[in-house]
Amino acid sequence: WAFLDAGDVHGEDGGGDSTGNDAEKEGSTWGYLDALTANADGGIMPSSYDGAIELAVRSVALGSSANGDDENGDNNSIKKSFDDSFQGRLLRYNLALRTYSPLCELHRTLARDAAIGSGLHRPMPLDGNGATAASLPNAFAVLYPAGTVATDAEQLVDAYLDQQRDDVRANESPLLPGERTRIGDSSTHVVILYGQLGTSEFRHFYKFLSVNDVPFVVRSMGAVDFEEAGVGAGQEDVVGLTGLAATKTTLQGYGVRLDIRNLEYKVFDDKADDKADTNDNDDDDNDDTEDDDDVEGEGGGPTAIRPEFLAGFNLTKLVERSSLSDDVNNIEDNATRQILSLMQQKLIESDHVQSFKGQTVPPQWQRRDLPLQAAHVVSSASDPLWALQDVSQNLPSHASTLVEVAVPDEIRIAAELATEMPVVASARGDQGPFALLVNGRQIAVQRPSFNLFELMNILREENALLVDLEKSLGQHLGPKGLAAVQDMIEMGETALDKVGSKDGESKKTESDLIDNPFFGEDEDDDEEGSGSGGAGTKFRIDVGRGYRGAVTYINDIERDPQYRQWPRSIEQMLMMAQFGQSPTVRRNMFTMLLVVDPLSGDESRTLDMAIQFIQANLPIRLGFLFVSDSDIDSCKAAVPSNGGGDGDGDDNCSFPPLDIGDAVDLSDIKDIKATAKAASLLVDNLIQKYGGMASLGFVDMVLSTWKGKSSLKDLVEIYVDFLRRSQLIGSSSGAVEDALAVLGKDTTRDPADKKSTSVDYAMAVEFAINKSIRPGMSFLNGLPLPDSPQEMQRIFFEEQNNVMQLAMSGAITDTKPKSIYGMLLTGDNVHARHHPLLVESKGRYLNIDHGFGHESLRSPTSHDPKAVSLIGGKEDKSPASFVVEAFVDLQSKEGQQMVMDFIDSMEILTSTLGGDKSGDSISVVYRIIPVASSDKGSFVRKVMTQAGQLETSALKAFIAACLGKDGSDIESILSSMPDLSDENRSAIQKALATADGARLAPTVPTEDLPATNFILANGRVFLPDGPVSSSDIEILLSMSLIRSRAVSRLMRDELKDNERPHDAVAKASAFVGTQVSLSKSTKRMDVSSLDTQDDQTRALYFQWNHEDKKHLQVKVTAILDPLSEATQRVSPLLRAIRDQLKLPLSLMLAPRPVIGGDDLPVSSYYRFVADPQASPDRMLPKASFQNLPTNHVLTIRMDVPEPWNVQQNYAVQDTDNLRCDIKSGCGDETYSAGLGRKSGDFASSDVTSDSRIGRTVIEYGLRSLLFFGQCYDVSEGSPPNGLQLTIDQTSQTNLKLLSAGDDVAEMEVQADGTVIQSESTASDIAVPVDTYHTDTLVMKTVGYWQLRAKPGVFNLAIQEGSRGADIYEMVEGKMTGSGQVKMEKDSSATASRNIVMKDFVSVSEVLLVRRREGYEHAELYSEHDGDAEDGANDDTVHVFSLATGHLYERFLKIMMLSVTKRTSTKVKFWLFENFLSPSFKATATAMAKKIGCEVGFVTYKWPEWLRAQSEKQRIIWGYKILFLDVLFPLDVKKIIYVDADQVVRGDMKELVDLDLQGAPYGYTPMCSSREETRGYAFWNQGFWASHLRDRPYHISALYVVDLARFRREMVGDKLRSYYQSLTADPNSLANLDQDLPNYAQHDVPIKSLPQEWLWCESWCSDETKATAKTIDLCNNPRHKEPKVSMAKRIISGELFEESWVELDEEVQAHEDEYFASLA
Repeated sequence: WAFLDAGDVHGEDGGGDSTGNDAEKEGSTWGYLDALTANADGGIMPSSYDGAIELAVRSVALGSSANGDDENGDNNSIKKSFDDSFQGRLLRYNLALRTYSPLCELHRTLARDAAIGSGLHRPMPLDGNGATAASLPNAFAVLYPAGTVATDAEQLVDAYLDQQRDDVRANESPLLPGERTRIGDSSTHVVILYGQLGTSEFRHFYKFLSVNDVPFVVRSMGAVDFEEAGVGAGQEDVVGLTGLAATKTTLQGYGVRLDIRNLEYKVFDDKADDKADTNDNDDDDNDDTEDDDDVEGEGGGPTAIRPEFLAGFNLTKLVERSSLSDDVNNIEDNATRQILSLMQQKLIESDHVQSFKGQTVPPQWQRRDLPLQAAHVVSSASDPLWALQDVSQNLPSHASTLVEVAVPDEIRIAAELATEMPVVASARGDQGPFALLVNGRQIAVQRPSFNLFELMNILREENALLVDLEKSLGQHLGPKGLAAVQDMIEMGETALDKVGSKDGESKKTESDLIDNPFFGEDEDDDEEGSGSGGAGTKFRIDVGRGYRGAVTYINDIERDPQYRQWPRSIEQMLMMAQFGQSPTVRRNMFTMLLVVDPLSGDESRTLDMAIQFIQANLPIRLGFLFVSDSDIDSCKAAVPSNGGGDGDGDDNCSFPPLDIGDAVDLSDIKDIKATAKAASLLVDNLIQKYGGMASLGFVDMVLSTWKGKSSLKDLVEIYVDFLRRSQLIGSSSGAVEDALAVLGKDTTRDPADKKSTSVDYAMAVEFAINKSIRPGMSFLNGLPLPDSPQEMQRIFFEEQNNVMQLAMSGAITDTKPKSIYGMLLTGDNVHARHHPLLVESKGRYLNIDHGFGHESLRSPTSHDPKAVSLIGGKEDKSPASFVVEAFVDLQSKEGQQMVMDFIDSMEILTSTLGGDKSGDSISVVYRIIPVASSDKGSFVRKVMTQAGQLETSALKAFIAACLGKDGSDIESILSSMPDLSDENRSAIQKALATADGARLAPTVPTEDLPATNFILANGRVFLPDGPVSSSDIEILLSMSLIRSRAVSRLMRDELKDNERPHDAVAKASAFVGTQVSLSKSTKRMDVSSLDTQDDQTRALYFQWNHEDKKHLQVKVTAILDPLSEATQRVSPLLRAIRDQLKLPLSLMLAPRPVIGGDDLPVSSYYRFVADPQASPDRMLPKASFQNLPTNHVLTIRMDVPEPWNVQQNYAVQDTDNLRCDIKSGCGDETYSAGLGRKSGDFASSDVTSDSRIGRTVIEYGLRSLLFFGQCYDVSEGSPPNGLQLTIDQTSQTNLKLLSAGDDVAEMEVQADGTVIQSESTASDIAVPVDTYHTDTLVMKTVGYWQLRAKPGVFNLAIQEGSRGADIYEMVEGKMTGSGQVKMEKDSSATASRNIVMKDFVSVSEVLLVRRREGYEHAELYSEHDGDAEDGANDDTVHVFSLATGHLYERFLKIMMLSVTKRTSTKVKFWLFENFLSPSFKATATAMAKKIGCEVGFVTYKWPEWLRAQSEKQRIIWGYKILFLDVLFPLDVKKIIYVDADQVVRGDMKELVDLDLQGAPYGYTPMCSSREETRGYAFWNQGFWASHLRDRPYHISALYVVDLARFRREMVGDKLRSYYQSLTADPNSLANLDQDLPNYAQHDVPIKSLPQEWLWCESWCSDETKATAKTIDLCNNPRHKEPKVSMAKRIISGELFEESWVELDEEVQAHEDEYFASLA
């Protein structure tokens, strides 16, 4: 039900309204519930997992009749049809994955909250001492807004009716996002029905609410008393108060990696080894299982058959061929399973060759061809996907066999050719090519945090898209046409528009294949001759041609002497850019034009940015167009032809010289008003006398100082002041006279003089009019620039990348083109003038089913009638096809005017855009669609259905007559048209005539229209804001030209036989355009070339499930190197897609021809858990490893979705060092026996240990899910760095329970409609309040924040009492696809907002805040805000540490014990949880209680945007330093980090009280007193010596952090920034946690702690040991010594109150006491 309720099949069916009582209209969700409640005996509660699926499938296929009788006998076939469909298979897969378990848990917690809040349920432990809790009903409901809770349906309905009668108002909706009511459309006055679905109580409630028309939603109760059921080890099926079995959910969608560990030092805890030596393990004499080191989750008995190849046998295939049933009670089948299981075990035992080979890693020279060899093995297998999974996931065992495989020339040639294919090259990555595509949509499987549940959503969305495609276009297109539209969507916008460019379907380059390959949605991929690259997402305005005499250029890179030293070589420029330098070259690579009214008084952000670019030595030519809005308007009014013509007419604007008479000083011009022309004259004079850069400063000065000024005197004073300040003149003498002489000149320029550089202001104004540009606009190479500095930078760097690509492709060289600017302003998407349509970027599209047919279409009179016959013809002759539709409201004056303008504009259109022969070829038809329903509109609407039969004059006359004869009959209208020809009169009468004389015309629904008057061109919307002109239509067509041309070309096969080609192209273009505009962030890759590749590469290309050509199906394509981490992850998914979902699947193997490096391409064993066959009734899903080599030490790593916080629940062995001992064997039993315990002693969850010898069992648990997102200040468009955020969850306590016989609760309704319950009706039950609270900070990078939670509803707020709460308030808004912050109109400010955790999908929350009035310039942190001294009342010493592996956990406990013993105040340890074992957490917590300290566990999820580490040790180092600002609660002000392997001798309170002298943290410098190791001190030589400049290099084994200062000074952001920059080189930061703060100490100072705070034998002399306050067991560079041996030797003797051995024994005693307590 949760799957259906989430809208999966509902969306695929095309949806419907979210309200109403029509179950069929509502889709499958309510149909399923109707089926559950249909029977009189209480519904049909499914008794099994398969039974629940059966009911779901039937309800989806048959609607509310799913549980009815098969009256027509076809229900079974309909059900079977659905069950075999993609929707049915996807439903089963999602259920197997437990995709919607968070939604079920959300509903359960809300039900529990309501039950507790109303007194229905009293939580108490089941310890036998408390009173028995009240029996919880199987259904109850909550009425909102009153908060009334009822277990009786009749009572609740009465309460609802009373509430409606009293007109009670509610401030907010209690519904969750996406919840839909069963009846009505209320979102505030609703009932929430909680119930055990399928029970009689639920059925009664559901039916009663339905028949009484009460709007309600349904939420599943589940095991409300789960928390009281005490589920844990040995309590897997405890029956709770509701009678439901309380069990935990086994999840899928994660990966498990076993890395082969490189061991430099012994890191094993030798306790197990020591005890094993003294124990006789003869009872476990089972040597034949030593090789079977199996790491798995719970479940799966000994008869489980693993999907492995063993000694050439595929056991899963044997199972399939044995036709085994799923019936666990089938004796015969189980016997067969036992045989196959035994066979499996024997194969494992006997496969000595594989076992031996698995221990041998081939040398580097042998590994060069491994990917090719793997590709050959895969391509030769009977099932390539099985082989791909086995080889990729078990490469360390297969490598020595693979290197012996001879690679045929066929495979080698195919691989080389494949790497040259653009589609493969575009997928190239660090480990070879990889791409997984769903309908061309790229899925990010490469990330370890790949989210399988996002993939499930994408599959569902793409299927819904295809269903919508068939539904919308099925009546207009045949199967070929529909398939062509699907292909267009799959291609992606960039590739599709490339097809529509002038070159047509030319050879595609690598960047042409992917939507937005570099910078996102607005990326261009330009080539020579195509300035805008053909990618329709960007447009340019040709502001270059016609500039002479109008535009003032202040510099010229190619001619000005100041650029003489710049290199002219394009190749040198590319090399400089490659190494991060400015692309300095003596070419006008970038031309910026700023349209400026210098006297507007508005400062220009664009000008500021231009100055920055010029100062950065970027090759930018800067031009100004000086005009004013008033002059533009007066010129347009005086010369009507200046509405968009070419400016070459005789009627031109005139701006005579300024009338300053004989003025000789400033007093003579004080009453003369300054003008933009005057300012432009002064700028021109500056350029002529002092150069262009001088004029730049003057323009900036005028803009910044003009406010409050108006006279010409003010302008001249600024001019003179600028000359003096710039030291261009010695004194002001003569400067005023010079300015007056300039202002009095006649500057009229001869247009024929091409050599003159002077500017004519009149020409400038005409240029602005002709280009439709205004002051405030600016352009970069013709690209309009926004006002936001961030957006300007983004566009500049995108254009820089574009120009670099042109240079690399050879389109720009040292000698060509003559004008780069001119080349860029040529081609598709370059427009002669600006237009409001162009601002819409991708535009808005509508696909309106209006009912007007082919007879309503008209061809323009000036159009070539032959153009229509060319549609779908040969590429070079095929025009772009358009249907232009005017939707007009004939009741409005605007609509009446628009329809006449529209007809006039359309009739003068020619067959080429622009009207000349060189223009783009088009074939256009148009229709008029009245949307009003009055009589006048009715007549016109009827005639418009046959408008193609009328002459233009008759059409206009008839419309005019109808509009002028309101209420008249048709004969009077026709009689008022004496000039109407007989043919036209007959056509009109025929259009109106029917048998009864009342022909019904199509009616256009007006509800969802964008306006009452608008125009569509192939579905693209144009909303005119004035009269419609032919230029408007041409702009509209040019904006859609590329798309329409592409559609026409790609639908050739369809158009050959289509009788209505225009409508076919228009409908297809509208549908494709809608998908592009709605899915701006969806990237797609064009893989169509894979199907047309030549025979030489087909040896590596495979396809499955492509047989069905009748229906549109979601297509999946994979391009991959067989030996990559992404392939390990995706290989089982490809099998599920092929075998379970049965989707068309294409696989392109693209192995790297040669590999290098010291390591294997993949050095890990890997499993990805995504079993589509898993179910509670059968084997539970798990990651299972078998036949692992015994000579390697393995360490486990988990790949989990980004929102998952996963921790170990159960593990016996050291998962950091999984190994086999030759003497004692492998597995949990062996390890625990070595410790003198049973494996069951380690259980901390509900795992029952598997006692089989050699088996290792590890369980992880999902502890929480993550809210994460971005936070931006809308006032500044940047993150409020350091803003403190919290989420809280508090139980409801204001609910009133109606008991039997109670009247409805009395309520007082206030004047504003709000409700106050009277005190007498309030519940007198003491309700426990469950709360949840956590906090974090907003980071500087992308405003990132992260908070942990469980499924539920939470309140996100700025931390109460913080300075941020005083400064900021929350507002509603969003981030655009380009990263721009947009606040919603009329957004009201709030102190907090609700957020809901309800699924596994990674959804980034966008939180927008704005500054409160009066705090516009307030700092978020004051100088001493939150200082550590503020927490003086807290005398607790906070200590942070982390560890991984049993040995370091042993050290960590000893460190904790030593700190607690030596510190004079209370100690709380904050331990990083991610790598700790469950046994450690249990025993350390128990020990802490005994020794008198506290333990808290912290965790954080490495953000996706921060460069990840792959080695476990480096991951740990990263967590140690990178997240100190967000790792701990915000009320922790100071913390001390102590390495796990230290023993503390000093009082840590001293370190807390130490003055850090303004530094955010303090570290101990590295010792240098031991002479033997001074030569190893790398920090005293090379890079570190020069970088530190006499500053000390500090050791990171112990440091103290002033967290308050650390947060206030944004140190965390600084460190992350340094880290991100430095780790671009993978060889940098060798000791990450230590090198990073030392590298950054020029920016982030370090307080050097006294040397005695850390003593290390490797670097410190023996003489200094006596004063040491901590002893660190750091490794010695001269020799390797096991840690335990070192600890026993160093930490002993008279200097220590307890030796390390004694501390270890004390820790061991606490452990023994804990385990004894479990017995």
